[in-house]
Amino acid sequence: MKAEVYIFGNFLNGYSQYPDNYTQKLFKDISKSRKAASEIVYHREGPLTYYIYLRDISRSSNTFIGLCYVFNGIYIRDFSFLFDIFEDVVTNIVVKGELLEFTNDGHLTTQVNELYTNSQEIQRITEYLNSKISSLGRYAEKLPPANFSISNKEWKSYAYKETADIQTAINAYSNIRVIKGKNYDSESLKGYASKLKVQDSNIKKLQNEILKLKEENTTLSRQKKQFTTVLFLLLLLFVGVIVFTTQINSKNDIIQQNKDEIRQRKELCSKLRSDIANLTSSLAETKTSLRVATDDLAELRDEYDSLMNAHKELEEKNSVLVKEKKDLERIVTNLERKVANSERQPSSNITTESYTIGPSTSHTINGYDNGYAQWLYAKKALRINYFYVYPDKSGYISVGLYSSSGYIISSVRVYVYANQWNKISPNDFVLNSSSKYYLAIREANGISLAFHSSTSNEYSYYQNSSLQILGSCSKGKSDYGTKYYQYFYSINYSAR
Repeated sequence: MKAEVYIFGNFLNGYSQYPDNYTQKLFKDISKSRKAASEIVYHREGPLTYYIYLRDISRSSNTFIGLCYVFNGIYIRDFSFLFDIFEDVVTNIVVKGELLEFTNDGHLTTQVNELYTNSQEIQRITEYLNSKISSLGRYAEKLPPANFSISNKEWKSYAYKETADIQTAINAYSNIRVIKGKNYDSESLKGYASKLKVQDSNIKKLQNEILKLKEENTTLSRQKKQFTTVLFLLLLLFVGVIVFTTQINSKNDIIQQNKDEIRQRKELCSKLRSDIANLTSSLAETKTSLRVATDDLAELRDEYDSLMNAHKELEEKNSVLVKEKKDLERIVTNLERKVANSERQPSSNITTESYTIGPSTSHTINGYDNGYAQWLYAKKALRINYFYVYPDKSGYISVGLYSSSGYIISSVRVYVYANQWNKISPNDFVLNSSSKYYLAIREANGISLAFHSSTSNEYSYYQNSSLQILGSCSKGKSDYGTKYYQYFYSINYSAR
Protein backbone atom coordinates (compact mmCIF):
# COMPACT_ATOMS: atom_id res chain seq x y z
CA MET A 1 0.00 0.00 0.00
CA LYS A 2 1.40 3.38 -1.05
CA ALA A 3 0.70 6.86 0.30
CA GLU A 4 2.06 10.37 -0.01
CA VAL A 5 3.36 11.86 3.27
CA TYR A 6 3.20 15.55 4.28
CA ILE A 7 4.59 17.38 7.35
CA PHE A 8 3.46 20.94 8.14
CA GLY A 9 2.57 23.31 10.94
CA ASN A 10 2.94 26.69 12.62
CA PHE A 11 6.44 27.16 14.10
CA LEU A 12 8.34 30.21 15.40
CA ASN A 13 8.27 32.04 12.04
CA GLY A 14 4.72 30.95 11.15
CA TYR A 15 3.46 28.32 8.68
CA SER A 16 5.91 25.89 7.05
CA GLN A 17 5.35 22.73 4.97
CA TYR A 18 7.23 19.77 3.45
CA PRO A 19 6.91 19.02 0.63
CA ASP A 20 5.67 22.51 -0.34
CA ASN A 21 3.19 22.22 -3.23
CA TYR A 22 -0.45 22.78 -4.21
CA THR A 23 -1.73 21.19 -0.96
CA GLN A 24 -0.68 24.26 1.09
CA LYS A 25 -4.05 26.03 0.79
CA LEU A 26 -5.94 22.88 1.87
CA PHE A 27 -3.75 22.34 4.95
CA LYS A 28 -3.85 26.04 5.94
CA ASP A 29 -7.67 26.22 5.68
CA ILE A 30 -8.15 23.02 7.72
CA SER A 31 -5.60 24.17 10.33
CA LYS A 32 -7.43 27.45 10.90
CA SER A 33 -10.67 25.60 11.71
CA ARG A 34 -9.23 23.04 14.17
CA LYS A 35 -11.41 22.47 17.24
CA ALA A 36 -9.22 20.74 19.83
CA ALA A 37 -5.65 20.03 20.89
CA SER A 38 -5.66 16.78 18.86
CA GLU A 39 -7.83 15.74 15.91
CA ILE A 40 -7.88 13.84 12.58
CA VAL A 41 -9.54 15.34 9.50
CA TYR A 42 -10.74 13.04 6.66
CA HIS A 43 -10.98 14.87 3.31
CA ARG A 44 -11.83 13.33 -0.08
CA GLU A 45 -11.11 14.77 -3.53
CA GLY A 46 -12.15 12.34 -6.24
CA PRO A 47 -10.13 9.13 -5.77
CA LEU A 48 -7.74 10.81 -3.28
CA THR A 49 -8.35 10.50 0.48
CA TYR A 50 -6.48 12.76 2.93
CA TYR A 51 -5.98 11.73 6.60
CA ILE A 52 -4.70 14.91 8.31
CA TYR A 53 -3.54 14.78 11.95
CA LEU A 54 -3.32 18.11 13.84
CA ARG A 55 -1.63 18.39 17.24
CA ASP A 56 -1.16 21.58 19.32
CA ILE A 57 2.36 22.51 20.44
CA SER A 58 1.23 25.63 22.35
CA ARG A 59 -2.24 27.21 22.20
CA SER A 60 -0.95 30.52 23.63
CA SER A 61 1.62 30.95 20.83
CA ASN A 62 -0.66 29.34 18.18
CA THR A 63 1.98 26.74 17.30
CA PHE A 64 1.02 23.27 16.07
CA ILE A 65 2.34 20.38 13.98
CA GLY A 66 0.45 18.50 11.25
CA LEU A 67 1.01 15.07 9.63
CA CYS A 68 -0.85 13.73 6.59
CA TYR A 69 -1.29 10.47 4.60
CA VAL A 70 -2.76 10.77 1.07
CA PHE A 71 -4.10 7.49 -0.44
CA ASN A 72 -5.39 6.82 -3.96
CA GLY A 73 -8.50 4.69 -4.37
CA ILE A 74 -8.73 3.35 -0.78
CA TYR A 75 -9.84 4.54 2.64
CA ILE A 76 -8.97 3.59 6.22
CA ARG A 77 -11.97 2.63 8.35
CA ASP A 78 -10.35 2.54 11.87
CA PHE A 79 -9.64 6.07 13.16
CA SER A 80 -8.51 4.84 16.60
CA PHE A 81 -5.65 2.94 14.93
CA LEU A 82 -4.76 6.10 12.95
CA PHE A 83 -4.62 8.10 16.21
CA ASP A 84 -2.25 5.47 17.70
CA ILE A 85 0.10 5.73 14.70
CA PHE A 86 0.18 9.55 14.58
CA GLU A 87 0.62 9.81 18.39
CA ASP A 88 3.51 7.35 18.18
CA VAL A 89 5.12 9.51 15.44
CA VAL A 90 4.75 12.65 17.63
CA THR A 91 6.45 10.76 20.50
CA ASN A 92 9.27 9.80 18.13
CA ILE A 93 9.68 13.47 17.06
CA VAL A 94 9.76 14.72 20.69
CA VAL A 95 12.27 12.06 21.78
CA LYS A 96 14.59 13.05 18.91
CA GLY A 97 14.22 16.66 20.07
CA GLU A 98 14.97 18.58 16.86
CA LEU A 99 11.50 19.78 15.78
CA LEU A 100 9.72 19.39 19.14
CA GLU A 101 11.16 19.17 22.66
CA PHE A 102 10.15 19.30 26.31
CA THR A 103 10.47 22.35 28.56
CA ASN A 104 11.91 21.88 32.06
CA ASP A 105 8.38 21.54 33.47
CA GLY A 106 7.28 18.83 30.96
CA HIS A 107 5.39 20.88 28.32
CA LEU A 108 5.96 20.74 24.54
CA THR A 109 7.76 23.58 22.77
CA THR A 110 9.64 24.19 19.52
CA GLN A 111 12.77 26.14 18.60
CA VAL A 112 12.30 25.61 14.82
CA ASN A 113 11.81 28.61 12.52
CA GLU A 114 11.07 26.78 9.23
CA LEU A 115 11.04 23.08 8.29
CA TYR A 116 13.60 23.28 5.48
CA THR A 117 16.32 24.20 8.02
CA ASN A 118 15.96 20.67 9.46
CA SER A 119 16.04 18.68 6.21
CA GLN A 120 17.73 15.59 7.68
CA GLU A 121 15.18 15.36 10.53
CA ILE A 122 12.29 15.88 8.06
CA GLN A 123 13.65 13.02 5.92
CA ARG A 124 13.93 10.78 9.02
CA ILE A 125 10.35 11.57 10.08
CA THR A 126 9.08 10.94 6.52
CA GLU A 127 10.77 7.52 6.47
CA TYR A 128 9.35 6.71 9.91
CA LEU A 129 5.83 7.64 8.70
CA ASN A 130 6.28 5.48 5.59
CA SER A 131 7.36 2.55 7.79
CA LYS A 132 3.97 2.75 9.55
CA ILE A 133 1.92 2.53 6.33
CA SER A 134 2.26 -1.25 6.11
CA SER A 135 0.45 -1.69 9.43
CA LEU A 136 -2.61 0.09 7.97
CA GLY A 137 -3.20 -2.56 5.30
CA ARG A 138 -5.64 -4.65 7.33
CA TYR A 139 -7.86 -1.57 7.82
CA ALA A 140 -7.78 -0.47 4.17
CA GLU A 141 -10.81 -0.88 1.94
CA LYS A 142 -11.60 -0.03 -1.65
CA LEU A 143 -12.96 3.51 -1.89
CA PRO A 144 -16.71 3.48 -2.68
CA PRO A 145 -18.16 5.79 -5.34
CA ALA A 146 -18.68 9.41 -4.27
CA ASN A 147 -22.10 10.34 -2.89
CA PHE A 148 -23.16 13.28 -5.07
CA SER A 149 -26.37 13.80 -3.08
CA ILE A 150 -24.31 15.54 -0.36
CA SER A 151 -22.20 18.62 -1.13
CA ASN A 152 -18.45 18.08 -0.96
CA LYS A 153 -18.27 21.25 1.13
CA GLU A 154 -20.38 19.89 4.00
CA TRP A 155 -18.63 18.87 7.24
CA LYS A 156 -19.42 16.35 9.96
CA SER A 157 -17.69 16.43 13.36
CA TYR A 158 -17.51 13.51 15.79
CA ALA A 159 -15.97 12.74 19.13
CA TYR A 160 -13.19 10.16 19.20
CA LYS A 161 -15.43 7.40 20.64
CA GLU A 162 -18.32 7.74 18.12
CA THR A 163 -16.96 4.85 16.06
CA ALA A 164 -20.22 3.62 14.52
CA ASP A 165 -21.29 7.10 13.37
CA ILE A 166 -17.88 7.73 11.81
CA GLN A 167 -18.08 4.47 9.82
CA THR A 168 -21.51 5.47 8.49
CA ALA A 169 -20.54 9.04 7.61
CA ILE A 170 -17.31 8.17 5.79
CA ASN A 171 -19.34 6.57 2.96
CA ALA A 172 -21.41 9.73 2.46
CA TYR A 173 -19.38 12.84 3.39
CA SER A 174 -16.18 14.20 1.87
CA ASN A 175 -15.17 16.12 5.03
CA ILE A 176 -15.14 14.54 8.51
CA ARG A 177 -13.47 15.83 11.67
CA VAL A 178 -12.74 13.37 14.52
CA ILE A 179 -11.87 15.22 17.77
CA LYS A 180 -9.73 13.85 20.59
CA GLY A 181 -9.58 16.65 23.14
CA LYS A 182 -7.72 14.78 25.88
CA ASN A 183 -5.59 11.67 26.52
CA TYR A 184 -3.88 12.30 23.16
CA ASP A 185 -0.31 11.68 24.38
CA SER A 186 1.20 8.18 24.13
CA GLU A 187 2.10 6.40 27.38
CA SER A 188 5.84 6.87 26.78
CA LEU A 189 5.34 10.61 26.11
CA LYS A 190 3.32 10.92 29.34
CA GLY A 191 6.14 9.14 31.18
CA TYR A 192 8.78 11.58 29.90
CA ALA A 193 6.62 14.60 30.79
CA SER A 194 5.82 13.25 34.27
CA LYS A 195 9.50 12.69 35.07
CA LEU A 196 10.42 16.20 33.93
CA LYS A 197 7.60 17.76 35.98
CA VAL A 198 8.69 15.91 39.15
CA GLN A 199 12.30 16.83 38.47
CA ASP A 200 11.44 20.50 37.92
CA SER A 201 9.38 20.55 41.12
CA ASN A 202 12.29 19.07 43.12
CA ILE A 203 14.75 21.58 41.66
CA LYS A 204 12.46 24.52 42.48
CA LYS A 205 11.98 23.18 46.01
CA LEU A 206 15.74 22.93 46.54
CA GLN A 207 16.27 26.40 45.08
CA ASN A 208 13.69 27.83 47.51
CA GLU A 209 15.39 26.07 50.44
CA ILE A 210 18.78 27.45 49.39
CA LEU A 211 17.31 30.96 49.06
CA LYS A 212 15.77 30.64 52.53
CA LEU A 213 19.09 29.47 54.04
CA LYS A 214 20.89 32.40 52.40
CA GLU A 215 18.34 34.83 53.89
CA GLU A 216 18.76 33.28 57.34
CA ASN A 217 22.55 33.52 57.01
CA THR A 218 22.27 37.20 56.04
CA THR A 219 20.03 37.84 59.07
CA LEU A 220 22.51 36.15 61.41
CA SER A 221 25.40 38.18 60.00
CA ARG A 222 23.41 41.39 60.48
CA GLN A 223 22.54 40.42 64.08
CA LYS A 224 26.22 39.67 64.80
CA LYS A 225 27.28 43.14 63.56
CA GLN A 226 24.53 44.79 65.63
CA PHE A 227 25.64 42.85 68.70
CA THR A 228 29.26 44.05 68.24
CA THR A 229 28.07 47.67 68.03
CA VAL A 230 25.98 47.30 71.20
CA LEU A 231 28.94 45.76 73.03
CA PHE A 232 31.15 48.68 72.00
CA LEU A 233 28.56 51.21 73.20
CA LEU A 234 28.19 49.34 76.47
CA LEU A 235 31.94 49.46 76.98
CA LEU A 236 31.95 53.20 76.32
CA LEU A 237 29.07 53.62 78.76
CA PHE A 238 30.88 51.65 81.43
CA VAL A 239 34.02 53.75 80.93
CA GLY A 240 31.98 56.95 81.29
CA VAL A 241 30.38 55.67 84.47
CA ILE A 242 33.76 54.85 85.94
CA VAL A 243 35.15 58.33 85.13
CA PHE A 244 32.04 60.01 86.53
CA THR A 245 32.07 57.89 89.71
CA THR A 246 35.77 58.54 90.28
CA GLN A 247 35.25 62.29 90.24
CA ILE A 248 32.34 62.23 92.72
CA ASN A 249 33.15 59.48 95.27
CA SER A 250 36.13 58.97 97.49
CA LYS A 251 38.96 56.68 96.75
CA ASN A 252 37.30 53.87 98.76
CA ASP A 253 34.12 54.23 96.85
CA ILE A 254 36.17 54.29 93.65
CA ILE A 255 37.90 51.05 94.66
CA GLN A 256 34.60 49.37 95.54
CA GLN A 257 33.06 50.53 92.34
CA ASN A 258 36.06 49.26 90.44
CA LYS A 259 35.63 45.86 92.06
CA ASP A 260 31.94 45.83 91.27
CA GLU A 261 32.68 46.94 87.71
CA ILE A 262 35.24 44.18 87.26
CA ARG A 263 32.74 41.61 88.51
CA GLN A 264 30.05 42.92 86.18
CA ARG A 265 32.45 42.94 83.26
CA LYS A 266 33.36 39.33 83.93
CA GLU A 267 29.70 38.35 84.03
CA LEU A 268 29.00 40.33 80.88
CA CYS A 269 31.99 38.85 79.09
CA SER A 270 30.86 35.35 80.10
CA LYS A 271 27.39 36.06 78.74
CA LEU A 272 28.84 37.53 75.55
CA ARG A 273 31.09 34.50 75.10
CA SER A 274 28.05 32.22 75.50
CA ASP A 275 26.03 34.24 72.97
CA ILE A 276 28.94 34.25 70.53
CA ALA A 277 29.33 30.46 70.94
CA ASN A 278 25.60 29.99 70.26
CA LEU A 279 25.75 32.22 67.18
CA THR A 280 28.85 30.39 65.91
CA SER A 281 27.13 27.01 66.40
CA SER A 282 24.02 28.24 64.60
CA LEU A 283 26.16 29.58 61.74
CA ALA A 284 27.96 26.21 61.47
CA GLU A 285 24.63 24.37 61.32
CA THR A 286 23.43 26.79 58.62
CA LYS A 287 26.60 26.19 56.58
CA THR A 288 26.14 22.41 56.99
CA SER A 289 22.52 22.61 55.78
CA LEU A 290 23.61 24.74 52.84
CA ARG A 291 26.35 22.24 51.94
CA VAL A 292 23.87 19.31 52.16
CA ALA A 293 21.40 21.17 49.95
CA THR A 294 24.17 21.94 47.45
CA ASP A 295 25.22 18.26 47.41
CA ASP A 296 21.58 17.16 46.88
CA LEU A 297 21.27 19.59 43.99
CA ALA A 298 24.49 18.21 42.45
CA GLU A 299 23.21 14.63 42.86
CA LEU A 300 19.92 15.61 41.21
CA ARG A 301 21.81 17.14 38.28
CA ASP A 302 23.94 13.98 37.99
CA GLU A 303 20.76 11.87 38.01
CA TYR A 304 19.27 14.10 35.31
CA ASP A 305 22.42 13.72 33.15
CA SER A 306 22.32 9.94 33.76
CA LEU A 307 18.67 9.79 32.65
CA MET A 308 19.43 11.77 29.50
CA ASN A 309 22.37 9.46 28.69
CA ALA A 310 20.18 6.39 29.30
CA HIS A 311 17.51 7.92 27.04
CA LYS A 312 20.11 8.47 24.32
CA GLU A 313 21.31 4.86 24.65
CA LEU A 314 17.72 3.58 24.43
CA GLU A 315 17.15 5.66 21.31
CA GLU A 316 20.32 4.23 19.72
CA LYS A 317 19.27 0.66 20.67
CA ASN A 318 15.80 1.32 19.24
CA SER A 319 17.37 2.45 15.98
CA VAL A 320 19.41 -0.77 15.85
CA LEU A 321 16.30 -2.87 16.64
CA VAL A 322 14.33 -1.12 13.86
CA LYS A 323 17.11 -1.90 11.38
CA GLU A 324 17.29 -5.53 12.58
CA LYS A 325 13.49 -5.81 12.29
CA LYS A 326 13.59 -4.55 8.69
CA ASP A 327 16.38 -7.04 7.87
CA LEU A 328 14.38 -9.87 9.48
CA GLU A 329 11.21 -8.89 7.61
CA ARG A 330 13.16 -8.89 4.35
CA ILE A 331 14.56 -12.38 5.14
CA VAL A 332 11.07 -13.70 6.04
CA THR A 333 9.63 -12.22 2.83
CA ASN A 334 12.32 -13.93 0.74
CA LEU A 335 11.71 -17.25 2.54
CA GLU A 336 7.94 -16.97 2.00
CA ARG A 337 8.50 -16.21 -1.66
CA LYS A 338 10.77 -19.25 -1.99
CA VAL A 339 8.23 -21.47 -0.20
CA ALA A 340 5.41 -20.17 -2.43
CA ASN A 341 7.49 -20.80 -5.55
CA SER A 342 8.35 -24.31 -4.36
CA GLU A 343 4.67 -25.06 -3.67
CA ARG A 344 3.65 -23.86 -7.14
CA GLN A 345 6.27 -26.03 -8.82
CA PRO A 346 4.90 -29.52 -9.57
CA SER A 347 6.62 -32.39 -7.75
CA SER A 348 8.02 -35.42 -9.51
CA ASN A 349 4.80 -37.43 -9.06
CA ILE A 350 2.35 -34.66 -10.20
CA THR A 351 1.41 -34.45 -13.84
CA THR A 352 1.14 -31.00 -15.43
CA GLU A 353 -1.93 -32.14 -17.38
CA SER A 354 -5.13 -30.39 -16.23
CA TYR A 355 -8.85 -30.96 -16.84
CA THR A 356 -11.91 -28.71 -16.62
CA ILE A 357 -15.50 -29.68 -15.80
CA GLY A 358 -18.69 -27.70 -15.25
CA PRO A 359 -20.36 -25.02 -17.39
CA SER A 360 -18.28 -22.24 -18.89
CA THR A 361 -18.62 -18.63 -17.70
CA SER A 362 -20.89 -17.98 -20.68
CA HIS A 363 -23.75 -20.08 -19.22
CA THR A 364 -26.96 -18.38 -18.16
CA ILE A 365 -27.14 -17.29 -14.48
CA ASN A 366 -30.36 -18.53 -12.81
CA GLY A 367 -30.06 -16.56 -9.55
CA TYR A 368 -28.02 -16.01 -6.37
CA ASP A 369 -27.76 -18.02 -3.15
CA ASN A 370 -25.23 -18.67 -0.36
CA GLY A 371 -27.00 -21.42 1.56
CA TYR A 372 -26.01 -24.41 -0.64
CA ALA A 373 -22.88 -26.51 -0.91
CA GLN A 374 -21.57 -28.25 -4.05
CA TRP A 375 -20.76 -31.96 -3.57
CA LEU A 376 -17.79 -33.59 -5.33
CA TYR A 377 -16.45 -37.12 -5.66
CA ALA A 378 -12.83 -37.90 -6.59
CA LYS A 379 -12.30 -41.18 -8.46
CA LYS A 380 -8.56 -40.76 -7.95
CA ALA A 381 -6.23 -38.46 -6.02
CA LEU A 382 -6.24 -34.96 -7.54
CA ARG A 383 -5.81 -31.25 -6.87
CA ILE A 384 -8.23 -28.36 -7.68
CA ASN A 385 -6.26 -25.67 -9.52
CA TYR A 386 -8.93 -22.97 -9.85
CA PHE A 387 -12.64 -22.25 -10.21
CA TYR A 388 -14.88 -19.21 -10.91
CA VAL A 389 -17.52 -17.36 -8.86
CA TYR A 390 -19.98 -14.62 -9.84
CA PRO A 391 -20.95 -12.54 -6.72
CA ASP A 392 -23.78 -10.06 -6.34
CA LYS A 393 -21.65 -7.75 -4.12
CA SER A 394 -17.99 -6.78 -3.74
CA GLY A 395 -16.09 -7.78 -0.61
CA TYR A 396 -14.10 -10.55 1.05
CA ILE A 397 -15.35 -14.16 0.99
CA SER A 398 -13.84 -17.43 2.20
CA VAL A 399 -14.52 -20.58 0.16
CA GLY A 400 -13.83 -23.82 2.04
CA LEU A 401 -13.16 -27.44 1.03
CA TYR A 402 -14.90 -29.80 3.51
CA SER A 403 -14.83 -33.56 4.08
CA SER A 404 -18.13 -35.50 3.87
CA SER A 405 -18.35 -35.32 7.70
CA GLY A 406 -18.19 -31.51 7.62
CA TYR A 407 -14.49 -31.18 8.65
CA ILE A 408 -12.77 -28.15 7.06
CA ILE A 409 -9.76 -29.29 5.03
CA SER A 410 -8.64 -25.95 3.66
CA SER A 411 -10.03 -22.55 2.68
CA VAL A 412 -9.04 -19.55 0.59
CA ARG A 413 -10.00 -15.94 1.40
CA VAL A 414 -10.10 -13.43 -1.47
CA TYR A 415 -11.61 -10.07 -2.39
CA VAL A 416 -14.23 -10.46 -5.14
CA TYR A 417 -15.85 -7.86 -7.37
CA ALA A 418 -19.59 -7.67 -7.97
CA ASN A 419 -21.31 -8.65 -11.24
CA GLN A 420 -18.27 -10.16 -12.92
CA TRP A 421 -16.42 -13.47 -13.05
CA ASN A 422 -13.73 -13.84 -10.36
CA LYS A 423 -11.10 -16.55 -10.76
CA ILE A 424 -10.10 -18.20 -7.43
CA SER A 425 -6.86 -20.21 -7.24
CA PRO A 426 -6.48 -22.13 -3.93
CA ASN A 427 -3.06 -23.39 -2.84
CA ASP A 428 -3.98 -26.68 -1.14
CA PHE A 429 -7.40 -28.00 -2.25
CA VAL A 430 -6.26 -31.68 -2.45
CA LEU A 431 -8.75 -34.60 -2.76
CA ASN A 432 -8.01 -38.25 -1.98
CA SER A 433 -9.09 -41.16 -4.16
CA SER A 434 -12.66 -42.56 -3.70
CA SER A 435 -13.70 -39.81 -1.23
CA LYS A 436 -16.59 -37.33 -1.08
CA TYR A 437 -16.10 -33.59 -0.44
CA TYR A 438 -18.07 -30.42 -0.79
CA LEU A 439 -17.30 -26.75 -1.56
CA ALA A 440 -19.18 -24.01 0.32
CA ILE A 441 -18.89 -20.36 1.31
CA ARG A 442 -17.32 -20.38 4.76
CA GLU A 443 -17.48 -16.63 5.36
CA ALA A 444 -20.09 -14.82 3.26
CA ASN A 445 -20.24 -11.24 4.62
CA GLY A 446 -23.72 -10.91 3.06
CA ILE A 447 -22.48 -11.93 -0.40
CA SER A 448 -24.37 -14.48 -2.52
CA LEU A 449 -23.01 -16.36 -5.54
CA ALA A 450 -24.71 -17.01 -8.89
CA PHE A 451 -25.90 -20.54 -9.70
CA HIS A 452 -26.74 -22.37 -12.94
CA SER A 453 -29.49 -25.03 -13.16
CA SER A 454 -28.01 -27.90 -15.17
CA THR A 455 -29.93 -30.17 -17.50
CA SER A 456 -29.99 -33.95 -17.21
CA ASN A 457 -27.42 -34.24 -20.00
CA GLU A 458 -25.11 -31.78 -18.26
CA TYR A 459 -25.57 -33.59 -14.95
CA SER A 460 -24.63 -36.93 -16.54
CA TYR A 461 -21.61 -35.35 -18.19
CA TYR A 462 -20.33 -34.02 -14.84
CA GLN A 463 -20.44 -37.62 -13.48
CA ASN A 464 -18.12 -39.05 -16.14
CA SER A 465 -14.96 -37.13 -15.16
CA SER A 466 -12.27 -38.17 -12.63
CA LEU A 467 -13.69 -35.33 -10.52
CA GLN A 468 -17.46 -35.91 -10.38
CA ILE A 469 -20.00 -33.22 -9.46
CA LEU A 470 -22.70 -35.07 -7.50
CA GLY A 471 -25.14 -32.22 -6.93
CA SER A 472 -25.90 -29.57 -4.32
CA CYS A 473 -27.74 -29.27 -1.00
CA SER A 474 -27.67 -27.30 2.27
CA LYS A 475 -24.27 -26.91 3.96
CA GLY A 476 -23.18 -29.92 6.04
CA LYS A 477 -25.88 -32.25 4.64
CA SER A 478 -25.55 -35.04 2.08
CA ASP A 479 -29.12 -35.18 0.72
CA TYR A 480 -28.18 -33.87 -2.75
CA GLY A 481 -30.95 -34.68 -5.25
CA THR A 482 -31.51 -35.21 -8.93
CA LYS A 483 -31.85 -31.50 -9.68
CA TYR A 484 -28.36 -30.06 -9.74
CA TYR A 485 -27.30 -26.42 -9.21
CA GLN A 486 -23.85 -25.44 -10.43
CA TYR A 487 -22.29 -22.78 -8.14
CA PHE A 488 -18.64 -22.76 -9.12
CA TYR A 489 -18.12 -22.52 -12.84
CA SER A 490 -15.42 -24.34 -14.82
CA ILE A 491 -13.59 -26.22 -12.02
CA ASN A 492 -10.07 -27.02 -13.23
CA TYR A 493 -8.15 -29.89 -11.65
CA SER A 494 -5.05 -32.01 -12.21
CA ALA A 495 -4.14 -35.56 -11.13
CA ARG A 496 -1.75 -36.06 -8.21
